[in-house]
Amino acid sequence: MLDGLTPLVMLTDADAALMKALEVISPQVTKLLCRFHINMNVAHRARKELPNVESCQKFSSLWDRLVSSTIEAEVEWQWNYIVKKFKEFPDLIDYLQNTWMPCREKFVDAWSDRCVNFGEKTTNRAEGAHASLKRSLNGRKNHTFLNMWELIHPNVAAQVIEIRASFEA
Repeated sequence: MLDGLTPLVMLTDADAALMKALEVISPQVTKLLCRFHINMNVAHRARKELPNVESCQKFSSLWDRLVSSTIEAEVEWQWNYIVKKFKEFPDLIDYLQNTWMPCREKFVDAWSDRCVNFGEKTTNRAEGAHASLKRSLNGRKNHTFLNMWELIHPNVAAQVIEIRASFEA
């Protein structure tokens, strides 16, 4: 990738095209999924399927326990418990079984903690930086390269100053 430097881990949302491209470009890189995006999708589905806020909260708590389980056997136990507790909601269980459980190795701690990821479980930092850069462009499109540099550079320079200051504190 960068003069022979290839990242060991990439953290992405579950965009199928991006995942496929990463597999072609960097097949040796461990690909993890953004837990924030997964949890948002799961919570959205739970709100549609479950009858009330209390049920959603109970489900969310159990799902969080499953995702943060550090031992494979514990993940399986948590999964079986969710299936048992929410068996009256087969559409929700089917959704989890078919959408997220097949790729659990990409976001559940029992597997994702096996690679060097410095505790990063979400793409929020990258998305925050991206949003900041977009704000620098003032919502306008069709910039020249020089114009983009003039708009973005002050933002990046301010971030560098902030980072340096954090090391000195």
